[in-house]
Order: sequence, then structure tokens, then C-alpha cells
Amino acid sequence: MTYFVRVEINFLMGQKGTLPNISNPTNNLTEDPSEKQLSQDQKSKLKIYNDLILQLDSEQKYDQALEYCNKAIQFAPFRAKSYNNRAQIYRILDQDVKAREDLETCLNLSDNQGIAAAQALIQLGSLKMKPGPSQSKAEAIEYF
Repeated sequence: MTYFVRVEINFLMGQKGTLPNISNPTNNLTEDPSEKQLSQDQKSKLKIYNDLILQLDSEQKYDQALEYCNKAIQFAPFRAKSYNNRAQIYRILDQDVKAREDLETCLNLSDNQGIAAAQALIQLGSLKMKPGPSQSKAEAIEYF
């Protein structure tokens, strides 16, 4: 399965090469460069935001989760993971254009490295496989 995911992501992104093994996201993936810029105090505050976002997401309070995503981005606009998190909420809210923009920002800020980049590539793949307004899921996957 891992090989399939790597091949499909590369196809979707038009890139050559492969990603590290992403069957376990913590295996072989390094921290992205944007995380290295954070002080310990910033990491602590961002963890509070992330915990709130996860809690609100589990309660299906997506508008509130989006507010905390925006606060995390305002607090550390150079952090890739925050854009990836917000993209996940946008996808849930069917705001695919905004999700795609945030995923591209995530990839740029992470220099296509680390866990946030791997997650962003997977989300972009999911968006590519999503059927258009006049397309069934089968047709989207067949095209893919």
C-alpha cells in the first residue's frame, strides 16, 4: 500500500522520486524546516491551539476550529503545519479552493520536507480524486 501511495502522490504532483515510507508518518520523516524556527514558548502555545482545534473538530464545531486555525497562523505565519491543519478543516467544509491554497502554502513553507509535507501531498491527492460537479466517484477514480 505504501508504494501505491508514493507513486500516486508523485503522479499527482508531477514530481519524480519518492517520498519516505508514509505508512507510519513518524517513520523516516523529519521535522519540517518551519518547525525548527519555533521557540519553545511558541511550540507550547501552538500545542494549545492544536489541542483546541482537535477537540472542536471531534465535536464537529468546524467554524470554531477554523477560528483557532486562523489564530495559529496569525501567531506563527511561517509554520507549515498550521496551514495543513486549516486545509483539513476547509476540506470538511467543502471549501476545496481554500484547502488547495493552504496545502500549497504548507508545501512551500516546509520545503516539501517532513510530516506536514507528506500530509499535504496526501490531502492534495484526495482533492484530485474528488469528483467534480458532473462526475461520479467512479469516473473521478477512473480518470485518476
